[in-house]
Amino acid sequence: MEKSGGQRHWVYYAALAAAVIVLAVAAVMLLRGRGSPKELRGTWIYDSTTEYTFDGEKSGAMRMQGTDYAFTYRVRGSVVTLTFEHDAIETANYRFKVDGDTLVLAGEEGTSGGVYQLLRLPEE
Repeated sequence: MEKSGGQRHWVYYAALAAAVIVLAVAAVMLLRGRGSPKELRGTWIYDSTTEYTFDGEKSGAMRMQGTDYAFTYRVRGSVVTLTFEHDAIETANYRFKVDGDTLVLAGEEGTSGGVYQLLRLPEE
């Protein structure tokens, strides 16, 4: 049984509408939660002995008790991966969120799984 011209147009428009909806949903999902290395830029204080510094591109350092541990970092969506130069420190993945001058890191693979709140040190 052959479809009439009206039915073919309806099927075409329904398929086109479905494709547009799928593309729109995919775009929203890609943009939602997209972090940027630039939003991490600065020095973030965890406590009196621990701070993290990010250059806004891909390099940084963790300072603990006066000793710097250099790392490179990569942002994918809302996850930042820290790869330390020091062999004794494992690569660590954190889900992150920046809200003004507050950075929340939630430990994932390579961490103890804790949630950490850091405050941005004002730039001089």
